[in-house]
Amino acid sequence: MSSALVLKNARYMFYEKVLKLVGNFVASILIANLLGPKDYGTYAFVLSFVYIFLPIIDFGMTEFIIKDLTNKSQTSEILIKSLKYRFITSLLMIVTTLLSFKFIFPEKNELTSYIVIFSVSFIFRSLDVIYHFFQSQLKNYIIAKTHNLIFLVLFFAKIIAVYLSGNILTFLLISAFENILQGFLYFYALKRDQFKFTFSKTKYQIKPYLKPATPILISTLLGTLYLKLDHVFIQKFLTATDLGAYSLASRFINVTVFIPETIAILGFPLLVKNFTKETIQRYLSIGMLAGLITTILISTILPLCLGLFLKSSFSDSLVLLRYLSILIIPMFFNLINVRLLMLANNFEIIFIQNTIIFFSNVVLNFLLISHFKLYGVIAATLLSYLIGFIIISLISQDYRFYVKSYLFPKLSNLLYK
Repeated sequence: MSSALVLKNARYMFYEKVLKLVGNFVASILIANLLGPKDYGTYAFVLSFVYIFLPIIDFGMTEFIIKDLTNKSQTSEILIKSLKYRFITSLLMIVTTLLSFKFIFPEKNELTSYIVIFSVSFIFRSLDVIYHFFQSQLKNYIIAKTHNLIFLVLFFAKIIAVYLSGNILTFLLISAFENILQGFLYFYALKRDQFKFTFSKTKYQIKPYLKPATPILISTLLGTLYLKLDHVFIQKFLTATDLGAYSLASRFINVTVFIPETIAILGFPLLVKNFTKETIQRYLSIGMLAGLITTILISTILPLCLGLFLKSSFSDSLVLLRYLSILIIPMFFNLINVRLLMLANNFEIIFIQNTIIFFSNVVLNFLLISHFKLYGVIAATLLSYLIGFIIISLISQDYRFYVKSYLFPKLSNLLYK
């Protein structure tokens, strides 16, 4: 039964990701060509800055909730409690985003309204807990259908906006509407699945998870920060045009890593049920192979294809794309190892790793961005990953096992024997 469901999930999620891959490429090219590097950089910065604080909504509890939804029968009570706490944390996320923006960029008053519009829409992301329910039941195909509908609606909205020569605000409103529509359709999918809420006084408690979830929250925030930190540094120290070129290249990286990300998402519930050495090694090997193939494709074929459609003002983006592709493997390496360390209840190592990577990234950006501009940003990100991986592999036995399982096993045996 599980194997059949996994194959069904994989098929629907593959369709979803391919649809998004093609659609996002088309939409990104059209929007970038319309706005130009400077305005596209502003648009991308607003999205990136708000997404930095997205982990506050989850508050480090996703894996705990998925475990409970997978292993316990009181799913209605778990969902009700989770929805309540996520609504509160979504409000906290909005306030934190606005205060942080005003503190870091007091001179950017013209962007405040953009930040407010986009961040407020994240109230509806509290309904993401329904996605975790379907994930725990190995019913990702239901969410994939929902995502396809959302994507098609928004894709055509963007095409119409491009045709009508929309501005930054137009596309931000469309992005905000995505959060709203997604929340409503998640709830509709739950009702279509004939799930019934029982509004009784529940004994299920989330409070016991607050303590173990806190380091995960901090770690996830740091992880999101070092992923988005490059946009913040470029906005602060370089020009909006530089940010536009870099953001477009980053955008293409993000929309093409669906294969390794899909493997990570699909495999997690199975790992919860069967957390064995053989399952882990299979999970990691397939994921890393997918990441390697993706890296090769992005660094070779993709820039040639994009050059046929992008305006000459984005020529720098194509060069940056080749260099950014080398970050895919360490990004995915970090993603799956964090999930595995969570299953092993090794939350301290996750926190230490992300802390090391974050502060390394901050220091290296300060040192390199003034001398090497955008290439300094890429080098800072890559070096910070390597520093974090090396230090953690030396102090964590679990981490050394994951390295030995699939990443240069002969070399790792020499290092750790």
